[in-house]
Amino acid sequence: MEAVNNKKSLQYKLNRGWNFFWQNKWYPFMVLLALFIIVLIFVMVYTDNNGGFLHMNSDDLIQYYPYVSGFFDKLKSGNVSLYDRSLYGGVSFFSAAYYIPLDIFTFIAFLLSFFMENETAYCIMNFMRPVAGALLLYYTFARKFNTKVAFLCALILFCGGTTESYYIFPVYLGICFYAPLAMLLIDLCIEKKSFYYLTLPIYAFLVVLYDFYIAYMLLAFASIYFVATMTATLGNSNESHWYRWKEFFIRFFEFLFFILLGVVIGAFILMPSALYIMHQTSRTEASLKLILVSLFNPKDEAVLKAHLESYWYFNKEGGTLVNFSWRHYFTQWMNMFIPNDPHQLCLVEAGDYIREHATLYMTCGGLIFLVQFFFTKGKYNARLKYFVLLMNILLCIPIFCVIFGFNTQPYLRWFFIPYFLNLYGVAIAMHENNFSLGESKTSKYFSLFIILAGVCCLIYVLIFSPSIFIHYKNTGNYFYLLLIPALISVSLYLIVLLLSITEKMMGKDRIHKRAVPILIFAEFVFATVIIFANVDNTTARYYAAKETNQQRINTMKEIYNYDIKDGYRTNLYTIFGRETTNVNIQLQDANFGRFFQSFYNTPLNTVLEDIYGEPCRSWSRAFNGGYSLISSPVFNVKYVITNENISLPEKYYTLTQKENDSTKYYMLKDDIPFIVYDELMKDKNKLNPFTKQAAILNYGYLPIENSELDMPYIDNIELSSHYSSLCVTSTLFFKEELDNGYYVYDLSNLNNTFRNYDAYMVYPTDSNIRELTHGFMYLTNEIPLDNNYTSLTQLHYNHFYDDDIKNYKYLLMEAKKDAVETVRIYAYKYQVYDEFIEKQNTYTNKSFSLDGSKMTIKVDMPDGNSTRIIKTGYTYSDEWIINNNEVGFKTINIDGGFLGVVVPKGVTNVDLTLNFIPEGWSMGCKLSLVGCIIYAGILIPTVVIWVRKKKRVIE
Repeated sequence: MEAVNNKKSLQYKLNRGWNFFWQNKWYPFMVLLALFIIVLIFVMVYTDNNGGFLHMNSDDLIQYYPYVSGFFDKLKSGNVSLYDRSLYGGVSFFSAAYYIPLDIFTFIAFLLSFFMENETAYCIMNFMRPVAGALLLYYTFARKFNTKVAFLCALILFCGGTTESYYIFPVYLGICFYAPLAMLLIDLCIEKKSFYYLTLPIYAFLVVLYDFYIAYMLLAFASIYFVATMTATLGNSNESHWYRWKEFFIRFFEFLFFILLGVVIGAFILMPSALYIMHQTSRTEASLKLILVSLFNPKDEAVLKAHLESYWYFNKEGGTLVNFSWRHYFTQWMNMFIPNDPHQLCLVEAGDYIREHATLYMTCGGLIFLVQFFFTKGKYNARLKYFVLLMNILLCIPIFCVIFGFNTQPYLRWFFIPYFLNLYGVAIAMHENNFSLGESKTSKYFSLFIILAGVCCLIYVLIFSPSIFIHYKNTGNYFYLLLIPALISVSLYLIVLLLSITEKMMGKDRIHKRAVPILIFAEFVFATVIIFANVDNTTARYYAAKETNQQRINTMKEIYNYDIKDGYRTNLYTIFGRETTNVNIQLQDANFGRFFQSFYNTPLNTVLEDIYGEPCRSWSRAFNGGYSLISSPVFNVKYVITNENISLPEKYYTLTQKENDSTKYYMLKDDIPFIVYDELMKDKNKLNPFTKQAAILNYGYLPIENSELDMPYIDNIELSSHYSSLCVTSTLFFKEELDNGYYVYDLSNLNNTFRNYDAYMVYPTDSNIRELTHGFMYLTNEIPLDNNYTSLTQLHYNHFYDDDIKNYKYLLMEAKKDAVETVRIYAYKYQVYDEFIEKQNTYTNKSFSLDGSKMTIKVDMPDGNSTRIIKTGYTYSDEWIINNNEVGFKTINIDGGFLGVVVPKGVTNVDLTLNFIPEGWSMGCKLSLVGCIIYAGILIPTVVIWVRKKKRVIE
């Protein structure tokens, strides 16, 4: 004590310097900034040398980075258009707006991409978002609380947001920045600084521009934070009760008006993006149906029960709620002690994908003060407690996650409102109690609960998911094994400080005001280091695959004069790793048939259901199978890139193989940019799937028979009779499953007639087509016990050309799910394709071009005696508009979802141009213009009045 009071002692000087440091809010800010700059330098150096913190086991490299990289390349080459041919069968540019955040950070990343890889630049700027958010949160909290509280809360935000989101869904890192920005602007508005209300439209516009899919949650958070803070502020007012609530409603509706005005200004990107999801994907439709029925039409028992069973663990017999989504809360508790492994996402239950990657923005220290917040007295936070408690309760009600997540299952990661309200409550408790724990009422009642919950989480993880302690990709990162126990130790020690016996043994002055901030800072350090400690080298695979596929495109340009504007697709049958999933997104001048996106696109599903004979969503994700000789014209596939083990029939394909290159480059000899129909099927539903797939080459079909079309319809009996000898089908029976994931099917039941056809296709009999057509197939007479397939005949996915199938006993098929008992095998003769080519050759001077959002079609008909339909290889949409249509052409949905053009009777020369205008684009632009005019009409007079007032004050 004497040393502390002695002004000449070192301890006195240190204490005085320590207190002086925290008295000025800018000193901790500079330290925080310096800390982040040091980490940022490390990130920049690491990304420059290693390609970034990317990981193939998550969606960062599967979706987000390829989309941003491709967008940057399109900007540099000036090829950005409203139509994206690389996804599905061609779709609106706004289908990918969800993956491409537009803000100042992305703009800086774009500038950096001129000096480094696109992905590296984007990776660095992704790190800047939580950094900027943490600094912004510090400034926001420092205006209300003491600087030490603001400093620690900024670290908590950065720790949680970065470790949870950096590897998984990079776009969610924007939440770390835009949520604190909303808090700051709302605080300024509530402080009766009316001018700041004019910043709300700009904020709403910025979050819509950043990511419309996250914007609605950010705006929901801003609204809830405004109501919570405003009502808490009213509690401190000396005005009458009626006056206070009158003021609240006036301010709240003023707030909503400016927020909605900002949304209207952003309508040019919001409307086409949202309308695409609602009208052309399957997720939204399914979830909205469940929600609307359960809320407004509970008489629909089937749908309501499906909803309750999925989300509430509903008891069918008793009709009672037997459980709720406890895993939401379990995940929160567990992450106070062990941060999610950002690579594996396997802490709670391996594969529990939906609940494990929520951004928690919380630490164990934060949890302790959140509990204490509910027992902290004060008028300001009296009403705020109800909002914080309500938001956390809503986490266990899945319907809220569904509404805010637009998904058929509770998607917790979008429902981040409670975490920021929790953080606000943490700041209040820290500030009001000055980091004191022992004097809190929580020590008696809740310390035991916290300890038991935390220990239960640790025991659960040790028993059911011990891989967190032993599983890491890079065997050299032994330091990672030290970080997790260290972080757990810090968390448990923080809880020990809650115990009354701890205060008696150590004294509250020694531990409560000094140890707690230091230990929270230690949590931040350990969790941040985890980001760098478990990074593996899969990024190298990503860049290698990207470079290899770019070389393949260059080779095709060299040998075949390949030009993406010709509209043809390329089938990539080479590497089957995740790094090739979105090759067409990475490379702006490629159009492959392999892709992945979160939303299930629906327009072309019908044609695939017709081909497979089962409901199918394969086209919505990575459509691997079905590209055979007879389906190539249907999907407009002209080029095939494959490995040296695969062979295509030389009669129909030109083969080129460069020296010292094992890759084979095939090109279909016939030039078929589109199909012309002069006859349609009468009733395609009465044909078996394979007959339909063969017949579609010569006879198109409409979703509903169109009596206005003056076209002949071929009779189904005649059609079946013609193709009965050209196309046959049989069944293969499951024999056994091998240890390496291959399934064995018996060929013994195939008769000799069936074995003498020209080509074969294999489809499962269940609806999950994509999973069972993922890898290669092999023909063999003996099942290899050593898993060595190098001597076997390798086949293309689910299709192969082989007239020696009669010599084999077994078919080996790689799959990603449990084997089905039977699979269908189809066989056809080349005569099917020959007849098609003969008929199409009667239509001459064919020309097709797809340049951005402009499609050009030219063809000469042999006569004008009947109406004809031109069928393209791209998705039908009424967003295609025909220019200068004096002849009377019209677009039509043909063959289950393809874009067709009706050529009227009497027309012999077709030369037409179509332009793609996304749904909602025109209306969105008009609304944005109206919003800008309204905003300018409010802003300009307000600024003029404000300037005049300033001048009067000066005078």
